[in-house]
Amino acid sequence: MGILFFDLENATSKNGIKICEFGYVLTDDVFNVTERGNLIIDPHIPRSAWDWYVVRKLISRKQSEYEKGERFDFYYPRIKAMISAADYVVGHTLDGDVRALKDECKRYGLPSLDFEYYDEKTFYQAVTGEKRAVSVTNILSELGVQGDERAHDAEADAYNTMLGVKAMAEKEKKSFSAFCAAYPRAKYKTDKISASSPKKKKPAPQKPQGADRKTRL
Repeated sequence: MGILFFDLENATSKNGIKICEFGYVLTDDVFNVTERGNLIIDPHIPRSAWDWYVVRKLISRKQSEYEKGERFDFYYPRIKAMISAADYVVGHTLDGDVRALKDECKRYGLPSLDFEYYDEKTFYQAVTGEKRAVSVTNILSELGVQGDERAHDAEADAYNTMLGVKAMAEKEKKSFSAFCAAYPRAKYKTDKISASSPKKKKPAPQKPQGADRKTRL
């Protein structure tokens, strides 16, 4: 049995999300890592379209490194194969990542990637009774687990998600499949999430009728 943990980094979310990293970790049912990596993706947008906050604060690589990579449509068959081959797909707050995948599939005219997945955030809330949304890093801290310290790297985040889920399952002395069965509320379907809707431009304000006419004295 195989489990796919994945995470994304995005160049921008304006007019549809543009992905620049697909980080993944593949494991067996007892969390032995069989493969891990990070697909560096050219978002295929001009420099001016990148989100300035993402460039300055979030991504861990230079824009030029992403632009040297292949585009999403090149990696699509590989991503689809990993998702299709996995018995379980897991991530952290994956609704945004699912929307990003749908946006990119729509942009390149590719079939949507539809699958069931489990969310680490919901697992943690169900296990601990926590109401807040807790980050990947903070979950590891609360569980006393040392993770990959590379910040805003999709592969590192996927690996840290795996470590968090592993720690929770082991604490309850459950295999991953038994852990999932114990917390069904953590299971979601991608068909409940749609691609981003393009923002409509606000119409220019109309001048009052006769506003251009000169007032005659």
